[in-house]
Amino acid sequence: MRRCVYTALYGAHDQLPEQPVRAFSGLDFIAFVGDPAIRSETWEIRHLPALLPDDPVRSSRFPKLLPHRVLPEYDASLYIDCTVRLAQPPEALFADLLDGHSTTMACLRHHERFNVLDEALAVIELGYDDPAVCLAQVAAYRRAGLTGGVPMIWGGMLLRNHANPVVTACMERWFAHVLRYSRRDQLSFPYVAEELGFPFVAHPYSSLASPWHSWPHPRERSRAAWTAMPSEPVPVRSGWVEGALDGHSLRALLDHMEQAEMRLAQAHAALTTMRASRIWRATAGVRAVGNAVRRTRARLRAATPATMPPAMPPLPG
Repeated sequence: MRRCVYTALYGAHDQLPEQPVRAFSGLDFIAFVGDPAIRSETWEIRHLPALLPDDPVRSSRFPKLLPHRVLPEYDASLYIDCTVRLAQPPEALFADLLDGHSTTMACLRHHERFNVLDEALAVIELGYDDPAVCLAQVAAYRRAGLTGGVPMIWGGMLLRNHANPVVTACMERWFAHVLRYSRRDQLSFPYVAEELGFPFVAHPYSSLASPWHSWPHPRERSRAAWTAMPSEPVPVRSGWVEGALDGHSLRALLDHMEQAEMRLAQAHAALTTMRASRIWRATAGVRAVGNAVRRTRARLRAATPATMPPAMPPLPG
């Protein structure tokens, strides 16, 4: 089985730290980058143009979530965020965290957040994505019946047997949700895994440090906050966006959204029924008038058959 370690770097807000454990590993270390000028002593640089030039975050998710597309020559892979530093050679991570635990994927549980709602709240408070997108995503998952049975994972380190078709299907679905909803992939994984019944293992170690890694490096990481694109309307900044938002108010807001959507669906159904009723009545009226004209013409034809035009064919129904 061929295995490798890889990362992805897009945009100007992260750096590519070296990995000293590379000297003690027999695996390939591969970095997918948008800037071909990037160089490294421990990473093999592979220039992969940004999938979405104006969206470096989602562009980085392409190699991160779809290793079966970008690394087809390997059977399994260890993805690490470009601010993760390995404390042991990657062979140790495969042996300790994946092999014997799962045939699909192994990762770490999130050390601070435990469900999708907690994650959405953190994303909004930290300004990592559009609040409206995050709220719509959580509301959609609630309507779809998300139970919360899948733990919140930390996406900074993923071990996957990515040639496994079960893994491939889940990763494709996960990437589709990142394109459709929030760019923050941790927000969509619990729903996708629950929807597909994806088997994986999430080990209970802190994402900040474990026997196998430390994070983040560099310590003062610069992360771009979400900003509206020039073509997008800038959302109104109300109190719940600017800092007064808490778990209780977010749940209340989601409840209001669901109630409003339910009332909208009921109104749409009523309108559809009303339109169908009106169309039926109008059609029946036209049919009745046509039949009356046909009968009148028949009577006139009987009275003066030589002067009448050909009979109008009866209307259907």
